[in-house]
Amino acid sequence: RPGVAILARDLHLPIVPCAIAGLLAVLPKGAHWPRGCWRSRAPLVVRYGEPLPAPRPTDDPREVVAALRERIAVLHAEARAAAERT
Repeated sequence: RPGVAILARDLHLPIVPCAIAGLLAVLPKGAHWPRGCWRSRAPLVVRYGEPLPAPRPTDDPREVVAALRERIAVLHAEARAAAERT
């Protein structure tokens, strides 16, 4: 969905890609409060990437989102590898 690219373009803001690995172990689907994180440490890793510059008015929002997804995929792979090492 191109919403993030449209917002970034209209507000002239860069987009910071972010990936989180291990969140389902701490906050399962449908849970309203973290589980099991007080008794034992669950490996949770957050990775932030280099910001994408603010899209220009002539940029296609779908192309911006595609570039963002590529960066997030790389960050997520790094985060998963780091979570498995801990």
